[in-house]
Amino acid sequence: MEANINNECGLCICSFSIGTDRIWVFEVPDENRGFISGWIFLFNCSAYYYSIAGGSEGLSSYIANTYAEYLAEHKEFDLLEESMPKGEGWVLNDDMSIAFDEEFSHAMKDAGFVMEESGRWRYRPRPSRKAAPQRKKKT
Repeated sequence: MEANINNECGLCICSFSIGTDRIWVFEVPDENRGFISGWIFLFNCSAYYYSIAGGSEGLSSYIANTYAEYLAEHKEFDLLEESMPKGEGWVLNDDMSIAFDEEFSHAMKDAGFVMEESGRWRYRPRPSRKAAPQRKKKT
């Protein structure tokens, strides 16, 4: 039996606000270094785990659908509509979906992520600015 060699803990990759709700997205590390097993979406103080089993390309829709679930549990139906087929759950209504996607995308870009053509968010560290060398003053 191999020991778990992952010494990392979950990493908050972004946070943002929608109305009065504060949302955080955490990566949950896998037992294999360099991989994640899923995400924890924290809506105010309510945590939801989402497995990466569906692929990382759908992170935007995963978090939006989980937020719709959170809103339904808290009786915020004016921001929701029933998903198709009827009775299968809730999704954000069109206006809320657009606002949510804008805020989430902006937060991810601020955190240094870029969206690839596949729809997957990939971290791209910003190039560091090196300070200009200080010139010595002539005396």
